[in-house]
Amino acid sequence: MGNEGYRGKARFALIRVLLILGLAGISAGCQKEDGQASLDAAVALCKQWKWRAAQAPLKKYLVDHPGDIRAHFWLGRCFLLEAPETAAAEGEFKTALKLFKENGGHSPIEGYSDEYFELRCHLEIAKNYSFRIEEMAMRHLDLVEAQSLLKKLRNTLDEAERIAPESPDMEWLRDLLKKSERIVDRLRRYVSRGTSITI
Repeated sequence: MGNEGYRGKARFALIRVLLILGLAGISAGCQKEDGQASLDAAVALCKQWKWRAAQAPLKKYLVDHPGDIRAHFWLGRCFLLEAPETAAAEGEFKTALKLFKENGGHSPIEGYSDEYFELRCHLEIAKNYSFRIEEMAMRHLDLVEAQSLLKKLRNTLDEAERIAPESPDMEWLRDLLKKSERIVDRLRRYVSRGTSITI
């Protein structure tokens, strides 16, 4: 076989390789667009307060995009506001906050400034601790755990104050802390006296 035959086969092989790579690129692009569309649809459900319906698509999306800050944030809200699944919610908000800091502190949510997104993560974490304290008091559960959660809530308030001390949300967070302190105090009295708790 002459040089032209080899050149022809080499050209054909090169065209095949380029075609395969091109199709792979198109496929990856489509998958990325499909993934983004599914995330946008899940976020739209969250904005309609359809937390249960949004959970499955957010979880599915995060399997392929574990570093997506926006998806972690919204899944955290789903966990917090639907069941609530407080441990899972805390994990999602903390992951969103960690990724936010690792990625230069840029807000992934349109309409949220960088400062507000960071503050909002702390507010959601604080709300989570407050829910757990209330649940412990209603069920007359572990005082030590409730006190530990109260300490975490105070630390979260300190972090939020560092980020945006003048934010109107800080007043809400201080009120939340006072309410949680009163609940823990009632739980403490219940444990010491064996009386019932009214939240």
